[in-house]
Amino acid sequence: MPVAWASVRPGTLEPCEYCCTPAWLARRTQAVTPASAPKPCLVRDGDEWYPGHLSWEAAPREDGLWWAKVRYRRDGQDLTVVRNQKALRPRE
Repeated sequence: MPVAWASVRPGTLEPCEYCCTPAWLARRTQAVTPASAPKPCLVRDGDEWYPGHLSWEAAPREDGLWWAKVRYRRDGQDLTVVRNQKALRPRE
């Protein structure tokens, strides 16, 4: 039975032989596996956006949002926080 991956909570289903061929799994893994080095981003803290670096979690959480560990500097302090995709954006 076809199921959209976005509608499946992490850990509730196992890949099946029909849809998860080795080639398909390789493409999927490349698409969602975060790079080893943190990626540059902007992180919202209150009403301000600060430059930082993020490392995405391996899968979306039960709320359907992607979350990341983010490191950034605010008012001379180095901060490490966990934020969801709504508080993050790419840095150009």
